Amino acid sequence: MYWNNEKTYIWLRFPINNCKNYSMKKYSLLLVTIFVMITTITKAQYVNIPDSNFRAFLINKYPTCFNAIGQMDTTCSGVLLETSISIAHADISDLTGLQYFKNVTMLYCCWCKLTSLPPLPLFLNSLQCVANPLHSLPSLPNSLVYLDCSGDSLTTLPTLPNSLTELSCTNNQLTSLPMLDSVLYRLDCSYNKLTYLPSMPPLLGELFCENNKLKTLPPLNNITDIICDNNPMDSLPALPSTLLSLWCRNDHLSYIPQLPKSLMILNC
Repeated sequence: MYWNNEKTYIWLRFPINNCKNYSMKKYSLLLVTIFVMITTITKAQYVNIPDSNFRAFLINKYPTCFNAIGQMDTTCSGVLLETSISIAHADISDLTGLQYFKNVTMLYCCWCKLTSLPPLPLFLNSLQCVANPLHSLPSLPNSLVYLDCSGDSLTTLPTLPNSLTELSCTNNQLTSLPMLDSVLYRLDCSYNKLTYLPSMPPLLGELFCENNKLKTLPPLNNITDIICDNNPMDSLPALPSTLLSLWCRNDHLSYIPQLPKSLMILNC
């Protein structure tokens, strides 16, 4: 039997005069073995990983998933069964190949040199891509719960999935935010260029929006903590009865609305 990458040849030599010496079970086992070998070779799908440093990282972690010339087998169990990838402080600018890790739920890729992200795994629920020269993000999967894209160079954010509960997008170049979904609990959009905020979700508990260009805040619902320092605001909306702490230093406030009895910290 002989095979290569292009064609498969099979020679089976059956004895003519001594067929009785070979049982049908042995022939069946031989044929099944050959079929499995051919099927395995056919199913292997190799792809190139363009970023050499990302490729080296993957080879080191999943050595059996690569061939002799550094191509990755996308059908390898190590690729298909992995649930988390963590990369930090690495000289990596391109994560192409990540899309083949279909069961990854956690991606941590901070303090690298990423200028873009490939399509994200469909089941991803946590994405941390802090401190990269990213100008945009790809479409976010509907399973995403936690997103931290602080310290990048983002000018816009994509549509946020309705599963998102925590969003941190500090230290970017954002001038606006997309619509916030109802389950969002924590929003940190500090140190951007925001001139307004969208409607606050009913479950939002923590709002940190200091060092922007906000002139006011939208109506507040059940928020417990607000930090809105260093904004050109001249007024605040009615404060909710759930509020525990309010920081509004270095704003342009001429008055503060009635303080709720729940308030424990006021720094204005």
